[in-house]
Amino acid sequence: MPSSRLTAALVAAPLCAAIGAMAVLFRRARQAQLHAERAAEHAALEIARLGGGLRALCRSRSRPPQLRLPPPPHRLVRTPAWARCTQALASSLAGYSRAAQPRQPRQAEPAAILVSAYNLSRAGGAFKARACAMLARHMLEALPELAAQMAADRRLVLLLLDAPDCGTTRALAEALPALRGLGLQICIPQADPAHYAAMVAPPPSCGAPEGGAGTPAEGEGAAEGSCTEGMLLNIRSQRLDEWLCTNANKSLRVPIFFADYETSVYGRENVCLSPLTDVQRFLRFGFAHSRCLLAITLSYRVPHICRYDPDAPQLTPEDVAGFVAAEAAAQGFNCKVLETFPYGMTFSLFLLTADE
Repeated sequence: MPSSRLTAALVAAPLCAAIGAMAVLFRRARQAQLHAERAAEHAALEIARLGGGLRALCRSRSRPPQLRLPPPPHRLVRTPAWARCTQALASSLAGYSRAAQPRQPRQAEPAAILVSAYNLSRAGGAFKARACAMLARHMLEALPELAAQMAADRRLVLLLLDAPDCGTTRALAEALPALRGLGLQICIPQADPAHYAAMVAPPPSCGAPEGGAGTPAEGEGAAEGSCTEGMLLNIRSQRLDEWLCTNANKSLRVPIFFADYETSVYGRENVCLSPLTDVQRFLRFGFAHSRCLLAITLSYRVPHICRYDPDAPQLTPEDVAGFVAAEAAAQGFNCKVLETFPYGMTFSLFLLTADE
């Protein structure tokens, strides 16, 4: 009998240990399941919240923006390059209208919200970093007193189309650290709702947003983004063309304008986007400071034949340089090409200086 009890005890001991281990594993699995269920519930609520916000944004922008372009100034000289660019824009618009007619008998209005095709995976890539470094270097050379001038005059602002990683802003701030204290004078219109949300979100290490509102303009607030540590940037949920029209009468002056479109030089008529027309708005509304760096990134790939007359001009960076020079001269500026850097897109940088 003692040996039987000993045998039973020897068998029961590992069995009890196994049952205990299984109970521990079950409790842990149950806790993990409950945690996953709570996380999934939270995610569903967050998705619903963001979806509701996006639907509200879509309703608020259900019509195309009310944009305006000042008429050509009397001093405008219609150079061959200027004429080629305007002819190309007209041909692009006509081609879009022709292509849209079979699908839209009632001539639907273009979309108002821009969804960026920008490739975030290469936002910090070598080519983009090189373009930003060029801009920063020329800022130091052409505008050596920029930070002091901006601190003394709040009407001086930088106007940048920047990605959620704020690579351009960081490059400028690294080259000129005094800009970190002038974040509210760094204006970044961001039309893509997802990119805007990423730019104004708190850093991952923060439990809640630290940001406050920026200087108000037409009911839009500016928020502190996680993209540039320690800077309160003037980020607006707004298209660039809307920003230009909204702020045309606020006496702002822009010493650096980086129109980092990374889109076609011919524009995107389905969303009323025209980079060259925005350059006209910038100059004709009088935003350019007495010394102004104007940079632009564009693709020069010719649109498909169904959307673009094959006999219409096929634009080049030289055409755009002539276009910018003609528009700048009409406003009393000399225009000098500082950089032309092709990298799939083409980065062009100009220095505008007011006539003495």
